[in-house]
Amino acid sequence: MWRTMKLMKKPGMTCFILCLLAVLVFRTGKAEASTALNCGKWRIIPSPNRSSAHYNWLNAVTSVSSNDVWAVGGTAVSNLGSNTAFIEHWNGVRWSRINVPDDANSSLNGIAALSANDIWAVGTGSPAGVIGTYIEHWNGKTWSFMSENVGPYTYLNAVAAVSTNDVWAVGERDGSTLIQHWNGTQWQTLSSPNPGLYNQLVGVAAVSANDVWAVGEMNGEDTEYTLIEHWDGTQWSVVNSPNPLVFDQLEGIAAVSANDIWAVGITDEENTSKTLIEHWDGSQWSVFANPNPPTQSSAFYGISAVSANDVWAVGGAYLSGPSTSLIEHWDGTTWSIVSNPNPGKYTYLRGVATVSGTSQVWAVGSTSTPQGAEKTLTEFYC
Repeated sequence: MWRTMKLMKKPGMTCFILCLLAVLVFRTGKAEASTALNCGKWRIIPSPNRSSAHYNWLNAVTSVSSNDVWAVGGTAVSNLGSNTAFIEHWNGVRWSRINVPDDANSSLNGIAALSANDIWAVGTGSPAGVIGTYIEHWNGKTWSFMSENVGPYTYLNAVAAVSTNDVWAVGERDGSTLIQHWNGTQWQTLSSPNPGLYNQLVGVAAVSANDVWAVGEMNGEDTEYTLIEHWDGTQWSVVNSPNPLVFDQLEGIAAVSANDIWAVGITDEENTSKTLIEHWDGSQWSVFANPNPPTQSSAFYGISAVSANDVWAVGGAYLSGPSTSLIEHWDGTTWSIVSNPNPGKYTYLRGVATVSGTSQVWAVGSTSTPQGAEKTLTEFYC
C-alpha cells in the first residue's frame, strides 16, 4: 500500500523589519543570508507544477551546492492517464521546472549529482512504447535521454555515483533484482542475487568504488523480508539483515563511512505499518529504536546523512484516511521526531538531501489541495 502512494505570532516592529530584510535579501539571490534568520525549523518553499496535470509529485532530491539543487518525480493528467517525467531545479532563489527529453509515459524515481555538469536521474518509462528503464543525464546545459532498455517490465528506483565513470542504478526486472552500472561509456547490467520468490532493490549508496550498498525487499510464502546487497569491487552478494516483524522492507540508504551506514523503510504486522531503521557498524546490521507518531501506520521512504551525528529520515504517517509527512533526526545518540509543515490533507515526503558543507537540508514529496489535486512539495531546513 505504501509503495503505491508513489513526504506566528504577530511580530513587533523589530521583528517586522528583520522579516522584511530577510525577504529582500532572499529575493536578491543571497539565500544563505536570508535563511540564517529562520534557521532551526522546517518550512515550505514554493515549487512549480505542470498546469495541465491533476497530479504532481517529487520522489527524490540531490544537491551540488546551496544554489544548485535538483528534484525529480512525475505528473499525470488523471488516475487513468500515463505519467510524465518531471525535473525541478533550485538556483538559490526559486524552484523552476526544467524540460525533460523523451518524457512520454515516464516517471523519475532517483537522482544523484557528481558536479554541476554531471548529474544522473533514473526511473521507468516507455518512450518507444515498451515499459522499461529510463535514464537521463545532465551535462551542465541540457538533460539527455541515455537509457538502453534491458527488457520489458524493468524499473529503476535509485541511483548513486562514485565518479564520472562509476555510477550505479538499482531496481527490478520482472520480479528480480536489477543492477546497472555506468562505466563512463555505457550502461551495463550486472549479475545480482535473488534470494526470494520476488525481489526488488529500492535504494543505493556508494562509499567507494569497492564499497556499494543496495537495499529493498524479497518475498517468501506470505512473508516479506528486508534485502541488503553489497558490492565489494568484484561481485554483488546478500548481507544478512534483521526483520523485526512478518512484513519488512527497506526503502532508502545513506552512508556516512564504511562502518556507519543507515537504511530506512517499513515494518508491518496485521496491517499496521511502523517505521524501520537499520544500521551497519562495519560488521553487522542491527535495528535501531526510533519514535513513531501516534497514528495507525507510518513509513520511511528516504534518508540522508551529513555526519555521524547528523542524519535525516523522511516519510509519512496516516490515521483513518488523512496523512501527514514525517521527519526524524539522528543526533548521534537518539532518533527524534522533528516538527514540519503539512499543508494538505494528504502529505508525504519521499526524498531528502543535505547540502555538503552546510547545515541545509531539502525534503521533497507531494501534498493535496482542497480540490483533491496532488501538488509538489519542497521543504527546507537549516
